[in-house]
Amino acid sequence: MNKFAEQEIKQNKIDQEILELQQKRIAAEKAENAELVRIQNEFEENKRKQQEEQDKLKNHEQNEERLKHEVQEVREQMKLIEDKLLKYEEEKLRISQIEKEKLQIEEDEQKKKQIRDQQKIHKKSIAQVFPKDSILYDSSFFNGQQFPRWKDDKHSINASPLQIIPFSSPVEYPFNAIRLKYLSKLFRPKKIFSDEKDEIVMYQKSDGCESQLLQKDRWKYIKQGYVNDCSLISAIIIMTFMEDKINQPLVSDKIYPQGPDNIGIYNVNGQYHLKLFFNGDYRMVEIDDLLPCIPSIIQQTEQSLQIQIASGRSILRGELWVSILEKGLLRLFRGYDSVGVRPSSAVFAFCQWIPDPSFKLSNIYQHDYEYQKLMKRIQSGDVLVVVAIQQDQLSKSQEKELGLNNTHSYALLDAIQVQETKLLKIKNPHRQNVWRGKYSAWDKQS
Repeated sequence: MNKFAEQEIKQNKIDQEILELQQKRIAAEKAENAELVRIQNEFEENKRKQQEEQDKLKNHEQNEERLKHEVQEVREQMKLIEDKLLKYEEEKLRISQIEKEKLQIEEDEQKKKQIRDQQKIHKKSIAQVFPKDSILYDSSFFNGQQFPRWKDDKHSINASPLQIIPFSSPVEYPFNAIRLKYLSKLFRPKKIFSDEKDEIVMYQKSDGCESQLLQKDRWKYIKQGYVNDCSLISAIIIMTFMEDKINQPLVSDKIYPQGPDNIGIYNVNGQYHLKLFFNGDYRMVEIDDLLPCIPSIIQQTEQSLQIQIASGRSILRGELWVSILEKGLLRLFRGYDSVGVRPSSAVFAFCQWIPDPSFKLSNIYQHDYEYQKLMKRIQSGDVLVVVAIQQDQLSKSQEKELGLNNTHSYALLDAIQVQETKLLKIKNPHRQNVWRGKYSAWDKQS
């Protein structure tokens, strides 16, 4: 074999190897491309699955949000239904209560009618045996004293024109309690208000006020003294307050002598008659103008002797009506030694408003409709209310914190309600110890 043939063989072998390498490279490229396609397909598949998962998750979240919204709507609808049911039940209960009250009122009226009918029959039978005048005359004797039936022509006394000998009541008027405790002494208005600048009057008139009855807010000037009669003074406060409200005399027309406007006036000789209703008729209660004063309050000045009244009084110097009303009413009992005079007794004696001893203040806190009734009756001027705090109902710290006192009475002037809060406006006859609890000037939170 020649050299040329060997080279050709080698060249063929090289070409064969090159061809094989090319074939391997092509096969590798095909395999690589196939792998790339597989990877691409796998990536696309994973991406598709991931997108599907995201879509599922998004749909799930949307479904959850929709369900939450639907649940919230259902809850709100249920709450509306429950509120309507509650209001329906409350209205049903209110209507039922009103019906019960109506039935109770009808039953009470029926019972009252039966009692009235029985009383009429009883009175007719009694009248045949005991004449009315005889019964009323016998009932003039009360607490060891006599209080005759009121006769206008006999008991409507006139003011004394001259300063004659001062009148002194023939009946002793007890004042041992304040005399022993405070060493009080009796003085007449001329001695008490001896300063020339003090004009002695029954009622002071406002500037430009032609009628004493038109003078407003006299109740603001009433002050309890050292006599243990806060319930009586509170009753006088609330009756005087009501006079202004209904523009009708309740207490101001009960003192004699009177002026042209039928209101009590000052009598220089110190004699006064009070027209009070008790034991079935108007009766005459006679008093003088001797009023207790406390020596420790008596002060000598360069001009005059300043004396302070120790019983109930008006804070306007020279004004007597509070002291005269108090002294007249207390004569029915034990004078200034009287203890626990019921305000209802005082109200009935002065203006014949019917007492209601069954009323309990706790009812207005337990029943809203009772408080609504109380508010309406106070606003319309149909009730007179005196609020009493019983003994030991408050501790010493509570008394100081609230500005209230145990065993003390207050005049109820008004009742209001602000949303769910019920508020009573009361007047302390001592004119001190103002309310210090919630909603007061000292309350920094409410």
